[in-house]
Amino acid sequence: MDTDNSKLDADQLAITERECGFCYPQCFRLSAGALMSLVRTPGFADSFPTAYLATSSDIKAAWAETLPDSLVPFMCEKQLAHIDYYCFNAAAGCGPQIVLFADHAVVYDWEDFDTFLDWVRTKCVSADT
Repeated sequence: MDTDNSKLDADQLAITERECGFCYPQCFRLSAGALMSLVRTPGFADSFPTAYLATSSDIKAAWAETLPDSLVPFMCEKQLAHIDYYCFNAAAGCGPQIVLFADHAVVYDWEDFDTFLDWVRTKCVSADT
């Protein structure tokens, strides 16, 4: 499992999309830099110590196990007995809703990617203080 969070660029996104047969929502493509800026902060490391950006092999393994096909992971977080997946919900209909899939169910959701980023920023700032 590749856990290198050092970059998330358009080339890597295209490779992941091609290898998995999907396209990330445009909002993710436009905001990937903001997420990467957060990933590189000490607050992110404190708040999400086992999190990493999903690779094509992570996504394929998740779909083969318990993750519904309608959920497209972009970030993973290792837990003791399972992996949590932060995903776009392709079945959301009116926009790219973000969900947290933990073990075998959706346990949290955000209205959109910007709302998710605001939540991550808040957790990072809280960890820094």
